[in-house]
Amino acid sequence: MTPTAYIDDLDDTTPSALDCEKMDRTDDGIKGDTLNKVKVFYNDECPVCDAEICHYQRLDAEADQVAFTPISQNPDALKTEGLTKDDIKRRLYAYDTNGNLLSGTDAFIAIWDELPRYRWLAKFTRLPVIYRIANVLYDHVAVPMLAQWNERREAKLAKEE
Repeated sequence: MTPTAYIDDLDDTTPSALDCEKMDRTDDGIKGDTLNKVKVFYNDECPVCDAEICHYQRLDAEADQVAFTPISQNPDALKTEGLTKDDIKRRLYAYDTNGNLLSGTDAFIAIWDELPRYRWLAKFTRLPVIYRIANVLYDHVAVPMLAQWNERREAKLAKEE
């Protein structure tokens, strides 16, 4: 069984993806009232990534402390940082409240810091040993697995067209 076999069956009709379709997902993460917010740039074309961000959006809906930018709506959002749409498709990126660009585990920690139900996880993940393990898992397991799966999914979609 391949590492991505369990997510091969997911598609854009997963319950969390459907729930998020009802939400306003047009924030470009750059302008407007996003001052002092964490600004997240994520791959909304990946059903797994999109479902996770949708979950965070629902938790943040009332507090409105995080601005979420789907890259399909703003593929050049991080062009000034030298990042392409393909870069953003492979990793989660965010600006923290001080304007520092973060990626991977650090971007997740920035999101979790703003969500009361996840603050404990942000603190836990910052522990030196846990932080190193989280980085290894993100960089060497999650990113390659999701990237490979998304490439296969996109190729399959292109064939069907």
